[in-house]
Amino acid sequence: MNLSKSDAEFINKELGHEYISRMDVNSVLAKIDELITFKGFDSNYALNPFGREAQRVYDSILSLN
Repeated sequence: MNLSKSDAEFINKELGHEYISRMDVNSVLAKIDELITFKGFDSNYALNPFGREAQRVYDSILSLN
């Protein structure tokens, strides 16, 4: 799986290092999507700062792979 340094840091922080070493791209994207769903929205259902960062990582991984 191809990742930028900032993508890897986000995954390590939010999911743990094991996700980078043992998960395929689709599984990592699914986990990030779950994070966005559960932590990424404010009370008005707009992306909050965490959601924007997670979405950026999702898009970056998708484009690199």
